[in-house]
Amino acid sequence: MGLVIWNDALSDGRGRSGARYALCFQPAGAGVRRGGRWRIDVDGAEICTVESAENAVRRAEGLEAIRCVIRGLGTELSEDQLQHAEVIVREMTEAADRAAADAPAGARTQLLQSLHSLRSVSAAIRRECAGRAREEDPPVLPLRH
Repeated sequence: MGLVIWNDALSDGRGRSGARYALCFQPAGAGVRRGGRWRIDVDGAEICTVESAENAVRRAEGLEAIRCVIRGLGTELSEDQLQHAEVIVREMTEAADRAAADAPAGARTQLLQSLHSLRSVSAAIRRECAGRAREEDPPVLPLRH
């Protein structure tokens, strides 16, 4: 995708937005012979884990695409980058929605604010995609009588 410039080991990178990404393999717990997960950190905070290095790179690129949309750089993203960002935003929205439904009142307020922000990002992605679709469609000329 190309939004994160990775070091040679693909363990650290800097995103176009300036965010720092780190990928770290976490072996499976004691007594488990195989497996493990790849942890994704952004600016020192653990964001999520995924099952493979390939998925970790792809997820980090998608997270960076979201950051670019938030910073108004959506016009510079490819169709694939926008679509991947939308998938991740949808996952995050669904998770926040489930969490808000089960959260106590105090925590629910913050989750509802997060939901509002996620929906705003999703709307920005849809607007960018719709604008591109309009640009690609040739103008419809009136028929001559």
